[in-house]
Amino acid sequence: ANQTNNYFTNITPPPGAAATDPAILSLQVDLSQMDPDTGEVSRELVIHGTNFTDGGGEPFVNFLLPGPDGIDKSIAGNIVQYSNNEIHVQVPNTVTLGLARVVVTRANTVPVQKNGKVTNSITLADSNEARIKSEGTYAFVALPEARYTADGVEGALAVLNGNPNIGVIGDLIAKIPIDTAAENPLPRDVALTPDNTRAYVTLRGSSRVAVIDTLTLQQLNVTYDQVPLNGSLPTTGLAVDPGLYYASLSKPVAVRGTVDIPGLVSWKLDLVAFDGSATITLGQGTSKINAGVLGQLDPASAAIPHAGFYRLELTAEDVGHVTRIDSSVAVYIEKNASPDIRMPFGAQPYGIAIDPAGKFALL
Repeated sequence: ANQTNNYFTNITPPPGAAATDPAILSLQVDLSQMDPDTGEVSRELVIHGTNFTDGGGEPFVNFLLPGPDGIDKSIAGNIVQYSNNEIHVQVPNTVTLGLARVVVTRANTVPVQKNGKVTNSITLADSNEARIKSEGTYAFVALPEARYTADGVEGALAVLNGNPNIGVIGDLIAKIPIDTAAENPLPRDVALTPDNTRAYVTLRGSSRVAVIDTLTLQQLNVTYDQVPLNGSLPTTGLAVDPGLYYASLSKPVAVRGTVDIPGLVSWKLDLVAFDGSATITLGQGTSKINAGVLGQLDPASAAIPHAGFYRLELTAEDVGHVTRIDSSVAVYIEKNASPDIRMPFGAQPYGIAIDPAGKFALL
């Protein structure tokens, strides 16, 4: 009882690989170790194979994930320990393990002769690519009131055993914390992807959706590399970049726009809190701008008092003292970057379902 399922996948190396190349033979998830720095469970992948340190080389582990336009994203793992036949690597919270292809690269320093002198050169040898199967038998239950604290109510996701071979069906195996009590997550519903790699959890209290890795049992950071899209801007008139519409911003961003009206005297770009508590000027000028940068928005700035929804309000005045305003773009300011998917203003996500292809979440 109270044990996580043991995921173990045997790998057949491709024929014809060089004898000294590293080769992955099997992968196994290990959730039994504790991280000494955080005191939390260390999500580790144990890689069994051969030739990981041949010739005194040092191994590196990369997780290859499908990216936009068919270009893979490579994320490095932090190796905890290794030998010639076994590597323990921590799985980052930016990696969905069931979707990742795992590669071990060995770096060797070898002497080479150049211009009559012997120097050292680094050679790299890659292993075969390996994947671990997502065939777990967990059941997931949202816990909106997992624990009461001085900061508020903590939410969590309960993991129940569905495998009679490791314990009683229904045994509580783990509780996965979701966000913080201060964010008032109130998890409500759970949906699994058809390939059993991810669980999507609606957070009714914070208007977000959390994503959980069903192999490593950790909350994924799905927003770490997101950048706002550049929208199409007119070359005349008054407009703020529509690509920022309802974007969640936690990093500095250049706000683009167009200011091109007849008889322009001056223009100003303000960030205005929805609750009216603050107005921050991001940029101003007297010259026309065509699809250019109007100002810089830094969510960490002390001038921005709190996280929440804000309007980007662009105003321009002409020689006839006529003021034009574009306030069509709203953004969400994250003082502390959230790993979750944010829903539009006013949303309280309740139920959720995943389409049969696993490409869309329906709320």
